[in-house]
Amino acid sequence: MQASKTNISFIAEKNYRSLWKLTKKVNLYNLGVAAILMSVGFLLYQPMGLLFNKDPQVLDVFYSVFFVVMITLPFNSLAFTMDAIFKGMGEMKYLRNVLLGATIFGFIPVLFFSKYMGWGLKGIWLALVVWVAYRAIALIIKFNRKYIPLIENK
Repeated sequence: MQASKTNISFIAEKNYRSLWKLTKKVNLYNLGVAAILMSVGFLLYQPMGLLFNKDPQVLDVFYSVFFVVMITLPFNSLAFTMDAIFKGMGEMKYLRNVLLGATIFGFIPVLFFSKYMGWGLKGIWLALVVWVAYRAIALIIKFNRKYIPLIENK
C-alpha cells in the first residue's frame, strides 16, 4: 500500500527521477531475492524433491521440470514488481492489455506448439516462462519509454 502511495505522489509531484530510483531499487531487491531462491533451489535440487515425495516416478518428473520453475523466478520478480508499480500509477488499462497480449501472443501459441511437439509438462512451464517474460519485458519497455524521457526533460 505504501509503495502505491509513493508512486502516486511521485507522479503528482512530477518527480520522475524519484519514481525511477524507487522502481530500480525495488526491482534490484526482488531480483536479489530471486537470485537467492534460485541458488538455494539449484543447490538443494535433489534433496528438495525428496522432501516432498519418495516415489521414483514423481521424482523423475520433478527433476525434469524444476529447473524451468527456477528460470521463471527473475522474470516473476520483474513482472510482479512492475505490475505493482503500474497499478500504483493507475495504468490499469495498459496492465490489462499486456496481460491479454501475453496470453494471446505468448502463452497460447507456445502451449499449442509444445503440445504439438509432445513436450508435456516442460512445454506447459515453457509457456508460463514466455507469458511472464512477455509481461516483464512489455512493462519495462513501457516504463522506459514513458518515464525516462520525462526525467531527461526536467
